[in-house]
Amino acid sequence: RIRIYSEAECERILKAASEVQNDSVLAWDIVITLALTTAMRKSEMLNLTWADIDFESRVVEVSPKEDTPETWEWRIKDTDRRTLPLKEDVIRLLINLQDQRPEGYPYVLVPPRRYDYIQNHLRATGEWTLSHARTSVINNFKVMFDRILAAAHVKNGTFHDLRRTAITEWLYQG
Repeated sequence: RIRIYSEAECERILKAASEVQNDSVLAWDIVITLALTTAMRKSEMLNLTWADIDFESRVVEVSPKEDTPETWEWRIKDTDRRTLPLKEDVIRLLINLQDQRPEGYPYVLVPPRRYDYIQNHLRATGEWTLSHARTSVINNFKVMFDRILAAAHVKNGTFHDLRRTAITEWLYQG
């Protein structure tokens, strides 16, 4: 049996996520909104670059990343490359986030401070590997998400349940 969040739980999770904002942490409200509207996996969202988003066509491309001076190598689970539609409210959230971020940061959801640490310390010293791009982009991701669930009074959930919820909602909608 899979865990699906109810509509009320999703609303509470989003509300709790919107209260966890500051410059040094993940934009949790956007992460959760993306998960609920696109069913993207955590790793897919955390490795999303501005170049992956076509604001005019209102789509996001989930695509692998090459190891370049600005981006780290990352591979999609099951090589499941795809293009996903973005709702208008998600586009607005992303535009607002882009306006708030300093120039020169390619990753949509990686806070500038974390990106600088990965680039200038972990990658520069060879401590960053392909597996880190899947598991370590954001420190304490699970701990922070669990705090959001607790603040939203939601029990027994995982981040991946947002993906399951989105896919289930699509099935219900036909």
